Amino acid sequence: MTRPINNLRTYAGVFAAVLISSLVASNAQAAWSNGWWVFPYKYYQKTSFTSRCMNYDQSAAGIRVADRRIYGLEKNAKGINITSTIVNNAYSIGFRKITIWHCEISDVWRTPGGHVDFIRIAGGLKQNVPSTIYLQNIWIHDGDGIPFLFERMWCDKMTLKDIKVERTTVGIQIAPADVGYIDTLVLDNINNTSVGLIGRPGSIRVVYVRNCKNFRVGDAPGPFGLTGAKIVYLK
Repeated sequence: MTRPINNLRTYAGVFAAVLISSLVASNAQAAWSNGWWVFPYKYYQKTSFTSRCMNYDQSAAGIRVADRRIYGLEKNAKGINITSTIVNNAYSIGFRKITIWHCEISDVWRTPGGHVDFIRIAGGLKQNVPSTIYLQNIWIHDGDGIPFLFERMWCDKMTLKDIKVERTTVGIQIAPADVGYIDTLVLDNINNTSVGLIGRPGSIRVVYVRNCKNFRVGDAPGPFGLTGAKIVYLK
């Protein structure tokens, strides 16, 4: 009875060695550049990624977009577009959690007067649940669309971390605008760009800024007044 047990141990040892070797090989394929994971991506596409929250099951499940390299888009095409669904004149259904991680988007161009964004997340009227939004390790480059547009969001917390914006014409726009709110906004390691806050008085409560260089954040004058957000710079 000892021989089968020994064989099992031998097989287990071989399997573990193969597994470790495959993990090492997989990790060796990943390339890091100045703290950014730039390869590999799981998905390459020349079309936009679009998702709309259609029902309460989707709302509770949330949405996660990761490992995408989006490029070569047609003019006036958005890179990533995530929205809620307006149910009636006073109510909408939105994702409880929205996560976008490790994505690179380029080639977002518009015709004169067109409206286009690299990443757009949009709410609507009063939402069934607040959204928690987390974006990390995202590289936006080459185009004249808005790098990030968050509009009419109902959001308890929004985090933008490790964001690169290069060779675009405008900055990041966070816009509760005429409806919606953001309770807490965290901006961490975002360099060489600006963040404009657009909304009614009180629509953004507090903004925490950490590790940002050559960077500006503040209220942008508009038809709704100023948010009056409290901006806190952390060490």
